[in-house]
Amino acid sequence: MVRSQSCVKFAVAIVSICSAGMNAHGQFVLNPGSVDAACNGSHTFSWAFGGAAEALGPAGANWRYDLSSTAQVGGNKTLDLSYRHITPAPGCAAHGEGPNAAGLNASLTLARPLAGNRVRGGMTIVSHDGATGHQDALRYGVTLPAAGNGTITLKGDHTGATPAKWSYHPGNQAGGVLKVWASYPPDPSDPSLPTEVQVYQGSPIVPNNGGNLPQNNGRAPTDYRLRYEPPGSLTSLLTPLGASDTELAFLADVDGSAAMAPLSAGATSFVGDGEFFTPAIAAAVPGLFVAVDLTQWLTAPTPFSIGSTFSFANGASDSLPGFMASLTPITFNYASGEYQTDAPYTGDGEVIAGIDGSTPEPATIASLLLMGIASVARRGKRLLSH
Repeated sequence: MVRSQSCVKFAVAIVSICSAGMNAHGQFVLNPGSVDAACNGSHTFSWAFGGAAEALGPAGANWRYDLSSTAQVGGNKTLDLSYRHITPAPGCAAHGEGPNAAGLNASLTLARPLAGNRVRGGMTIVSHDGATGHQDALRYGVTLPAAGNGTITLKGDHTGATPAKWSYHPGNQAGGVLKVWASYPPDPSDPSLPTEVQVYQGSPIVPNNGGNLPQNNGRAPTDYRLRYEPPGSLTSLLTPLGASDTELAFLADVDGSAAMAPLSAGATSFVGDGEFFTPAIAAAVPGLFVAVDLTQWLTAPTPFSIGSTFSFANGASDSLPGFMASLTPITFNYASGEYQTDAPYTGDGEVIAGIDGSTPEPATIASLLLMGIASVARRGKRLLSH
């Protein structure tokens, strides 16, 4: 069985690679432009990845950060991160909640890569007592290059219950069927409630199509799935690629348990009033199933365009962080907080469409996909509706 590399327990395997460019006077430095407001915080740090132990904090009036690292051993350092919403009474002006006792805690063992960047990310969702549908969405991102300073980002948002949206932007699909489902966490008090509800089916494919991902019996959607089924058979020269089935979710620690975060909370944390893009991928097989951990994908996204190809080995692609590809449906393991499959895909996949969480103007999205998406997360377009 293959499991995703995105584990919300934040356990990162030790990689014994010697460190390059060590600085004996390593330290964390808070970068200019960090935000510490009542309802949202954003703190970015430069990290020298020095040979000695390092520490910074605790500090922060509304969002308290605390960073520390061990001395290097064999090129490895253990990085501990803590981030918590501590806004004092009367609390966040938007909703009135004060400090939250729980927060984000992560421990990562890291070594410099031989080339490029080593990237890690994670998310924690903490509900506010007495505030139905309100929570703190906290996340971290760590980028460690082969040489020079690394970057650590801590982000926190106090969010309410807001609806999420989906949209699908096809390339050359003239026919076929598009189906969309929204998924919800199981309700132990009522096992009869559905965990997946179909919200759309259409043919032919409509450019820049989209719609809402509604709540269900008071439950906010935690993931959504889009399935494109091409016309004709796999052997047709006009349709050499099979069906494309893509599931998207923010894998996170939710109130102390491995789960999928509410889509609205995860999206707000990464793009605020913007939108994010992911590729829909098909292959020369009857059906390719892809699961995307948006927490990992949006921590280090890869530019793509219609027709781009990506290689997969044992279900994973080095170019697509957070992606898992399979020949059979992928499941989410609530015990481990990981996607898993018994039939990982090895081979090439082709981008046939773009998926995002909003409905941008047709000319805008068309030009992005035709010219190549230079950025897969951008601000200025509302992903969520208040």
